[in-house]
Amino acid sequence: MNKRELRTLKGQTLLLGAMFFASAVLALFLAAQRGFFEKFIEERYVEIPPHLKPLADAAEQGRLDRAAFEKLSSADRLILYDDWMRRPDPPPARTPSALVASDSGLYLARAERTIVSGRVDQKMRALSFLELAGSRAAIPLLRKALQWSIKRQTAEITAKITETLDRLERN
Repeated sequence: MNKRELRTLKGQTLLLGAMFFASAVLALFLAAQRGFFEKFIEERYVEIPPHLKPLADAAEQGRLDRAAFEKLSSADRLILYDDWMRRPDPPPARTPSALVASDSGLYLARAERTIVSGRVDQKMRALSFLELAGSRAAIPLLRKALQWSIKRQTAEITAKITETLDRLERN
């Protein structure tokens, strides 16, 4: 095709159609490669600053200073979650219940984000966080995550979500 033919209505339509077809083929190819791209997705957790370390240690014991916690910004509160996620196995068992009792909406939403966008080990740790928190408010979140996990055919995560849901519903 020469320049003159491209300037006609037929040429423009043909060019537009070819670009649409190429875009559709590229989109299908990328969608089929989802597994390849997902292995590069992970959450990053910040190191806990020294001024928050006493609060993290108190949460580990299940005794969170309510007055000091209320003064923290949402970003600082989330660093306490990051600290729990970074701790070596097994992480402190009392921290999740102390954090969720102090600000359930923030921590449940953060755990949900980890379940959706973290690596498999991060997802499992977030599910442990929800289980240890023992909050019945996590049940709708877990039901939604279960449906997502079933659609994605992630057997290991589906099993852990089901186990966590069963434990929370029994309590």
